[in-house]
Amino acid sequence: MSRSGGEISLSIDGVASGGEGVGRGGQGAVFVPGALPGERVTARLTRQKKNYARAELTRVLEASPDRVEPPCPYFGRCGGCSLQHAAYPAQLELKRRMVEQTLRRIGGAEVAVPLTLGAERPFHYRCRAVLHAELQNEGADFGFYQPDSHLLTPADSCLLLTAPLLDLIALLRQGLPDYAPALPGLRELSLRCSADGQRLLLSFVADRPLEILPRLVAELAASEPRLASVWENSGGPVYGVYGPDWRHLSGAAYLSDELAGVKLEVAPAAFTQVNPEQTARLYGVAAAYAGQEAGGDLLDLYCGLGGVGLALAGPETRLIGVESYGPAVEAARRNAGLNGREQAVFFAGRAEEVLPGLQEQGIRPGTAVLDPPRSGCAEQALAALVTLMPRRIVYISCAPATLARDLKYLAAGGYRLEQVQPVDMFCQTAHVECVIMMTNSGSKGKLGGSTTICSGFGAKNEQKLRQKTAIFDPVFWGVS
Repeated sequence: MSRSGGEISLSIDGVASGGEGVGRGGQGAVFVPGALPGERVTARLTRQKKNYARAELTRVLEASPDRVEPPCPYFGRCGGCSLQHAAYPAQLELKRRMVEQTLRRIGGAEVAVPLTLGAERPFHYRCRAVLHAELQNEGADFGFYQPDSHLLTPADSCLLLTAPLLDLIALLRQGLPDYAPALPGLRELSLRCSADGQRLLLSFVADRPLEILPRLVAELAASEPRLASVWENSGGPVYGVYGPDWRHLSGAAYLSDELAGVKLEVAPAAFTQVNPEQTARLYGVAAAYAGQEAGGDLLDLYCGLGGVGLALAGPETRLIGVESYGPAVEAARRNAGLNGREQAVFFAGRAEEVLPGLQEQGIRPGTAVLDPPRSGCAEQALAALVTLMPRRIVYISCAPATLARDLKYLAAGGYRLEQVQPVDMFCQTAHVECVIMMTNSGSKGKLGGSTTICSGFGAKNEQKLRQKTAIFDPVFWGVS
C-alpha cells in the first residue's frame, strides 16, 4: 500500500461479507466498496479503527477482467446491488469464497465449497419488495433508502423487481400523488406477486389507520385486474416493518402461489423466498441432502408457512413442523391441506420449548431441516436438537456467519459437516443462500475434514462469538 495526496493506493486481494474489496496496509484490512479482487485502486479513507479501515473508491488503476459496466443508473447510490459491477460468473465465485472463508474462520471447517449455483435470470427475479414512502403536500414518492441515510432512490426502474411489481409501482406513482395529503403516517408499501406474475398483493403500512384508503384501493383495483389482495397494516412495528393491526381492504384474504411445486396461501406479512426460480433449485438441493426414506419422520424447524417441509417430505413421510409465530403455524396447516398432506402436524412455539416434548413422546426424526432467520438458531434450540439426535441435519441459511457459528455448536454435539452448496438467491447483491448437510458422526468436536474444534465453548467465549457474528464485524469475517 502507498499513500499520495490524501489518498491511499492498494492491491485488492479479498472480498468481505458485504461484497467490498479488501486490501491490506498499515491500517490492517482496508474495505473498499466497489473494488474487486485482483485490482489495484486508489481510495480515500473514511473510517479508521484499530485493526481495519474503510475507504471510498476514487480510481481503478488496474481493472479486473471481471469488471463490467453496471446497467443500473442508480448503482452506487441505491446500495442494493453491491456486486453489479462484476460479471455474473465472477459474482458466483465471490460468493463461493465468502462462504468458504466464513466457514473456515468462524466455524473452523476446512471444507471445499463448490461454485455457487447460479440463476438463469440474474435480473428481474424479485417477487416481493418493501418500499419506503415519502409523502408531501405536493406529491408522493417511494423507493429504497440509500446506504446509511433516509435519501430515497426511486424504484420504478429497479432491475431486480419482476415486471408485475414494476407495473404496480407505475400504477401507484400515477394514483398516489392526488391522495398524498390524506395519507399522513404512511411509512412503507409492501408488494408481492405470485410466481407466475398473475396475482398481486399490496399492503399499506402506516402509523395509524388511513380512512381514505378504501377509496384509493377501489381506484387502483379498477385499473389493475391482477391486484388480487390489498391490506392495510398500522401501529408501531412489532414484526419487521409491520404493526399489530390489520384491515383487509380488497380482494382475496391470501395470495395464491406455488413455489417448487408446493401450493401456498400467502398472508401479507408471511415470509417467502424472493426468487421463485432459485427457490426451486434451493429446495432441490435440500431434498437431495435430506434423503428422506418412505415412512420416516421429517422435522421442520422454523417452518414458517410450511413450504420447505412440504417440498422435502415424501408422500409417506410424516412432517412435523415447529414455528414460534402463531399465524404462520395456522397458514402451514392450511397449506398442508392444500397439498394433500393431512398427516403433517405443526406446533406453535419456540424450538427449544417444543423439542423436549417431542422427545418425551418418543419421536426420533431421521432428518431435521432448519431454515432460521438471519440471526440463526438459539443456542437452547440447538442443544435440544442435539439431544433429539436426528441422523441427518439440513440447514438452510441466508447468513454465512451465523450458519458457521451454529455448525460449530452442532459439531461439538456430535455432527459432522458433509455437504455445502451456496445458491445465488439474491443476484447482483452480496447476499448468498447456503444449504449444508450434517450427519451424526458419533464423535464430538469434528466439523469437517480433520479439523478439530472445542467440545465446549465456555460462557465467555460463546458470548464473544455470538456478539461478533451478530454485528458482522468485518475483521471477524477476514479476507482471503
